[in-house]
Amino acid sequence: MLTSRKIAKVVSDIYGVDLMLPEGERSKGEMKIPRFMAMTIIYDELDMSCAMIGRTFGVRDTVVAYDIKSFRETLAKSERIQAEYEEVMDKVRDLVSGFLTDHFSCPPTFG
Repeated sequence: MLTSRKIAKVVSDIYGVDLMLPEGERSKGEMKIPRFMAMTIIYDELDMSCAMIGRTFGVRDTVVAYDIKSFRETLAKSERIQAEYEEVMDKVRDLVSGFLTDHFSCPPTFG
């Protein structure tokens, strides 16, 4: 099953950062785009509330809402961010299709 933590892990792996570090232990600059992207994907793909996403990342719901809005604006303007977003989404889709294949494949038929 796709979860917020799995999405955060995909983004973390691609960017080489740990999005789940406590607030004080992470460098804000290198975390900004990956964290905003993860929040946006979680919001869109899992239909989670900003409050639930905030609990995952240790921030307030208003911060999540602002970060998602900010990421959408950046995504609309930057081809580089669009390409990175598509790469992450491909990995997220792979997670979903892998889960479905592993858990819902039909047994082989025997003639």
